[in-house]
Amino acid sequence: MTTLPIGLPNKGNTCFLNSVLQALNTCTQFKTHPSIIRPFFHSFSKGHAMPTVPRMLVAKKFPEFNNFAQHDAHSWMLRLLELTEKGAAKYFDGELEVRVTFPDCGHCNVHKEPYRTMSLSVEATIADAIDKFVASEPVTSTCDTCNDNRTKPAVKSMRLHRWPTYLVIHLKRFNRMGRKVINKIDVPMTVDKYQLCATIQHLGNTSNSGHYTCCGKHGENWYLFNDARVMQLQPHHVQKAAQSAYMLVYRND
Repeated sequence: MTTLPIGLPNKGNTCFLNSVLQALNTCTQFKTHPSIIRPFFHSFSKGHAMPTVPRMLVAKKFPEFNNFAQHDAHSWMLRLLELTEKGAAKYFDGELEVRVTFPDCGHCNVHKEPYRTMSLSVEATIADAIDKFVASEPVTSTCDTCNDNRTKPAVKSMRLHRWPTYLVIHLKRFNRMGRKVINKIDVPMTVDKYQLCATIQHLGNTSNSGHYTCCGKHGENWYLFNDARVMQLQPHHVQKAAQSAYMLVYRND
């Protein structure tokens, strides 16, 4: 009989952070890397972890989280990763090559930009969403080569230059008014050399309400983490849940 991983108690609107912690608990190299939250993950593995510890660590440095209100899971994950900067940079940071081409002077300025999570629009497939993310678009900018401080039309394009160990995809499921984008997206279990290891779902209609859950893979088995409640899932259930996911975590470790 399979022994279920442990869930995390809800301490008052803490489903968003519970789901993030469960997702990060599937990232083996990161959770064992020396950091301020490593003791939490160690106690997690011993079966008696409490989300109060990472919650207080984030709230202490970032006052906007020092309350028991509902918060955005993606925003909280980014803040938690900031507390583990060396580990986050080593395992979660990728790099984009950005090219800005100027038809006026013919120059093409190239620079690198880091990314910790990839925020994508909700398209038909993940591949479509990534293609749209890196697609060329018209912009106005100054040319570094000309160095004349003159703003002029240009075309910006991006290329995924360096991929991280753990690829976190954040799907833009809330519009500017905070309303939910409910369109489903086809999520593959593998992307190149990456394997899907966690999904975070948001249940509800707005960004400031609702409930978060996580599907996480441990060993060969998938589990649904709904705060303290845990149940084993079949892979096809995970694929169905991923179609409405808010966040996805892929690993290449």
